[in-house]
Amino acid sequence: MYETFSEDPHLVAMMGAEIIKGIQGFTHANLTAAACMKHFIAYSATSTGQDQAPVLLDPRDVENYYLTPYRAAVKAGIRTAMESYQEISGMAFLLSRCSLPPSLPPPLGKPIVFSQSSTKHTVVAYFLCFLLISPSLPPSLLPSHPIGVPMVSSKEYLKDLLRYELDFHGMLVTDYGEVDSLHEEHAIVATNREAVKIAMLDTSIDMSMTAWDVDFARDLIDLVEKGEVPIARLDESVERIVQLKEELGLLDHPYELVGQASPLDVKVGSMEDKRVALQAIRESITLLKNEHNVLPLDPNRKYNILVVGPTANSLTCQSGGWTMHWHGPLSEDEFSYGTTLFAAVEDMVAAGSTVDYLPGVDVDGKVVTDKELLADRARRADIIIAGLGEGAYAEASANIPDLVLPLGQEEMVLRLAQASTAPIVTVLFEGRPRLLGSIPALSTAVLHAFLPGPDGGLGVGEVLFGSVTPSGRIPFTYPKHQNGPTLTYYHKLRQRDYDVEWEFGAGLSYTSFAYKDARITSGPTTDEYSPVEFSVKVRNTGKSAGKHTVMLFGSDVVRRVTPEVKMLKAFNKTKELQPGETQTVTFTLDPMEDLSYYGVERHRVLEEGDWLFGLGEKVDCRKDASTCLKLTVKMSPGYSPICQAVCTAWGRVHSACAPVLLPSTPAATNTTTTTKEEMAVVPNLGGSDHASCMATCAQQGYWRWEMADCLRDVVMEPRTLCQQLRNICAYPF
Repeated sequence: MYETFSEDPHLVAMMGAEIIKGIQGFTHANLTAAACMKHFIAYSATSTGQDQAPVLLDPRDVENYYLTPYRAAVKAGIRTAMESYQEISGMAFLLSRCSLPPSLPPPLGKPIVFSQSSTKHTVVAYFLCFLLISPSLPPSLLPSHPIGVPMVSSKEYLKDLLRYELDFHGMLVTDYGEVDSLHEEHAIVATNREAVKIAMLDTSIDMSMTAWDVDFARDLIDLVEKGEVPIARLDESVERIVQLKEELGLLDHPYELVGQASPLDVKVGSMEDKRVALQAIRESITLLKNEHNVLPLDPNRKYNILVVGPTANSLTCQSGGWTMHWHGPLSEDEFSYGTTLFAAVEDMVAAGSTVDYLPGVDVDGKVVTDKELLADRARRADIIIAGLGEGAYAEASANIPDLVLPLGQEEMVLRLAQASTAPIVTVLFEGRPRLLGSIPALSTAVLHAFLPGPDGGLGVGEVLFGSVTPSGRIPFTYPKHQNGPTLTYYHKLRQRDYDVEWEFGAGLSYTSFAYKDARITSGPTTDEYSPVEFSVKVRNTGKSAGKHTVMLFGSDVVRRVTPEVKMLKAFNKTKELQPGETQTVTFTLDPMEDLSYYGVERHRVLEEGDWLFGLGEKVDCRKDASTCLKLTVKMSPGYSPICQAVCTAWGRVHSACAPVLLPSTPAATNTTTTTKEEMAVVPNLGGSDHASCMATCAQQGYWRWEMADCLRDVVMEPRTLCQQLRNICAYPF
């Protein structure tokens, strides 16, 4: 979980776009940096929850929930991408329908729709249809492998989705040694040479990540020399790699950095970096429970505090994996700075107080402190602060059979509760939501600190003693039961078993806030292109200053593909509001971007109908619409999602095919191929102008989604398919 921002597509998209801007805006003289979006795609959705396991998802779910952050990354100008280790369900040809060009005589010119129970006759009908259309269809429209396609060999994902749907032009690198894994682990080819061939021909990878051998380069040279991989395919990757080096400033002085550190390194870990990191810690710590307002602690009161738990005195547990090393720090001595939770409490408590630390158990739940000693010290405490959670881990070493927190940690909290009447304040340092059992009920207060880094203890201490008012919100649904990890807040309507520990977006404060005058300022209706404007007034109704995150959730009332209960559509955090102070928060939604989805045909569509919008993590507009705002989407007369898809594809065909089809002789225009000049005035398509194309589509009325699919394949294979554009894509002509 800690390798992403959230379970929510919009939140990951917004955070991802900002971190890309930060990394790629990191400059020194003519040098800059390249961010990498990864791991493409749905790497977090493995069937077992364990690293590198297969992903079994409906392709529509991939597009609706996992594609959004990558789309935002491309719009933010991301320069590189990395594919992922896993195999994933393929985008199989849909056997439920078979369409033929409308020019054919009936009944062959109509779709053939099959019932749920196929009969001998429907199977014959399908094969008849398939044999008729298959000679003129590009490979991606023919039946493909529905499941078990390793990502590094997937045309559907690494060409069609990444390069066409997202229009990504940057460099694509494999995850470590993944090309060799096609032979050695995935077992889809017999040799590493075959693995290189299939990766180069079926995908758009540009670089194979390996550290210790050059087998990929050796095999690729051999494949090119023997004509098994076109030199033009190699040129594509070389062009993207050289373009990246140009953007990074490496071609200006290509040998300047050989044998020396990059000038950018001096900025990493600077005092300014640490200041910003500490502020991020302060604003992300999330207060999940606070019975009897036990927090904040009084910084002027003399306390007798017992700090316990395996994570309460560990910079390693605060920082997690990918800190200094792959699996995290090797020892506490590797840290050059940092403050543990125990050290922060010692430093911030009033003079004359007593603060002791006893670990109780280690992160695996093994008892390391005498139980009687721990119970005796607990009886004398005014406050017990328990640091619970996990050690550092990464990738396969993190695989566990379930998410239950090691039982010994829960048993320690139970013993403390039995031995003492002092309030127990639990602080969680963890990279994923471990099931807590009775710990929340036994705790008077619960703080989630995530993996805040070396200064995490300092940030938690500031929240405990009230110099910082907590304003964090939990970015995932925190499960309560073993089946909980499969639950997300944006579940479908028939998901009735939704009993969780804490909801997505939960987070308390030391003050209170109220909303007033929430409204859609742009009006109650919109079309496909008109922005939707929202505003709400947020007032601090409590007694202390604080920040507040406003979350706008949307519910599509009726949709052709079953809608979610709700989805986050926008969020914003107020400035620090003083008691009684009010701030107006505004949001703007783009209907085509924020209200569309991938529909039955697995193309992005915007449907007419009503939406309900509400504020706050607990809002449920479907149960109580009276607290929500209603928006009606009504399309303009000339809009059609099919026309939009086809005309967008047609415009990209012009760009892709023009370099291929520039006629060398006047006679070229008399052939059956399509030349650049012809493309501007293709009959029945409205030429290359998008507006005239849309108008022609609306006038003709019979265009189909398959037209866009076919044009997509031409764009992805211009060297071979542009010459046969008329024969392959019969629909648009």
